[in-house]
Amino acid sequence: MPAPINHSCRARLQRLSALAAIGLTALATVTSSAIAQDAPPPGEAPPGFPAGAPMPKPGSMPPGPMPKGGPMPGGPMPSGPMPGPGSAPGGPPSFDGPPPSAAMAAFRDQLAADVLPADGNWPVPSSDPKNFEGVWRQYNPLLVVRSTDMFGGPTPLNEAGKALLGKRVASAIAGKPNVNASAMCIPPGQPLQMEINLPFVVYQNKDWVQFVFQQYHGAWTAVFDPAKQPDGAARPYTGKSIAHWEGDTLVVETSGFKQPMWLDINGTPASANAKFTHRIRKIQQGTKLGDWILEVITTLDDPAYYTRPWSWATSYSWRPDKAPFAEYDCEYSVNRPDYVSSSGLVPETDQ
Repeated sequence: MPAPINHSCRARLQRLSALAAIGLTALATVTSSAIAQDAPPPGEAPPGFPAGAPMPKPGSMPPGPMPKGGPMPGGPMPSGPMPGPGSAPGGPPSFDGPPPSAAMAAFRDQLAADVLPADGNWPVPSSDPKNFEGVWRQYNPLLVVRSTDMFGGPTPLNEAGKALLGKRVASAIAGKPNVNASAMCIPPGQPLQMEINLPFVVYQNKDWVQFVFQQYHGAWTAVFDPAKQPDGAARPYTGKSIAHWEGDTLVVETSGFKQPMWLDINGTPASANAKFTHRIRKIQQGTKLGDWILEVITTLDDPAYYTRPWSWATSYSWRPDKAPFAEYDCEYSVNRPDYVSSSGLVPETDQ
């Protein structure tokens, strides 16, 4: 498991690259992975898939030529040195050059080797497909830029979205990265919180399902009864989430965020008024204990920055060996009164 960054040197690293501006291990990839399964997700195709076309399996391509810009979602990681981030869709170039190929290769190897130990007496997931309780984590490197949807189509940024992403990229290249939630050690919202290679634990009962994350002390609670929102009238960092079941799939609709969010290291935006729909199901891919996964398909509807709703998919492996969590401490640096100015971060004033 990649170790949390040493936060005492956060400020120096933030000036070096956008990876450190996010305050995470400096490793990333270009494309979003979808999950290859033997059956499509329950319900309708996520927004962005051609109307009337048959629903493909997550991880496969829709009919027509393969889009440019990366490997097939869900396909194997390309061999050799990791490619650079490329260009933000319809906008300016991303950060110049990839992370060092040796570091990327070492991180990929570390992720691939970090599997559930076979010699442990680990608990098994509940046999109830609607019970997600336990510890989970994902294995894809953190995204530099979320340049495609789950079917390989380009991220549908509108002009405002392109402009904001371009400004963030340019600011980071100039050595003045923008302030963001993770740099301030506060929960960054589900999109980034759920992409980090650190574990989270799921608790649930008949009234709610809660995801508690190791990093940034994040907690995401989805209630089945809107009247039982734990935060009252306040707008939480993870928004207000209402859940319902569609068969064995938990559907969580979230809106009302405390502040805008970044979807990736470059700063692909989501506004505080965005709506996220998460479709979550538990699947056993093979016969081993570590073959259990949570499949999460996320749909973002945010007219402030996108021309249409769009979706991506991620999977999380069963990892009971990751509990209890190690302490994640990033408060030391940010509690300094001059933290923002001394670290070289630049506040955003146009959101």
